[in-house]
Amino acid sequence: MPKEYGYDFPDQIFDSDKFELVQLKGLEIDEFRSKLLEIKKVHSGELEAIIIALNRSYIFSSMDTKALEYAISQSVEVLHFHTILKALWRFSVLTQEEVNELMDIMEREDNMEIKDRDMIFDSEL
Repeated sequence: MPKEYGYDFPDQIFDSDKFELVQLKGLEIDEFRSKLLEIKKVHSGELEAIIIALNRSYIFSSMDTKALEYAISQSVEVLHFHTILKALWRFSVLTQEEVNELMDIMEREDNMEIKDRDMIFDSEL
């Protein structure tokens, strides 16, 4: 979505050597199938990402509180969505105005609400 509105930071992120696109593999697929029947409170896409993070020692990030809680209960390291947005302006990837605009777009296009928006611009990181 950010790219559709002219932001280039997704390219900067995915073109770096710090991130990769991943899929379930091997035993992760079996684990996903078994937990999918067991874990009803977490969306299947979030569950897939949690299983990958757990098995590969990755960090999991989401705006979904239930998914974050489940990840933490599985001893997966999490990065909260607000922290990512805060880092975008604190490290000068975007201005505060651009982060606000991005949040507005996300809320409008994804029919969602980003709660506690003011904490993103709190001076502490």
